[in-house]
Amino acid sequence: MEACDEDPAYVVRFKTKFKEDLASRQEKLNNAWLQIATVLDPRFKDLKCLPKTDREEVWTKLKGMLPQESPRRSSQTHDDGPPRKKISLLQMGSDSEDEEVQPAIQRYRAEPTIKLEDCPLRW
Repeated sequence: MEACDEDPAYVVRFKTKFKEDLASRQEKLNNAWLQIATVLDPRFKDLKCLPKTDREEVWTKLKGMLPQESPRRSSQTHDDGPPRKKISLLQMGSDSEDEEVQPAIQRYRAEPTIKLEDCPLRW
């Protein structure tokens, strides 16, 4: 979209305005939430759309979003946070209280990615 000497004046104006508009939209874009949404899709959880150096940071952000205790074991009511049902979907605990519970994110990461044509909702 760089203007060149051969471009007519109206094309130069268009390219300039287009680049300005694109830059303003990029500033407003919330990439952190887009990355979280991408990692939660079992088709794209490998984050191949990001540089390898940035991938682990997204997983760290996701881990920070989960509560530290299982909702089943917690005596808190979570009135100020997400509903218990949503928390329990994110943090699938073990049926055994005595076992060491592997974090849900590690189990999710260990699962293979699904094919692009597969439905993530059916997964």
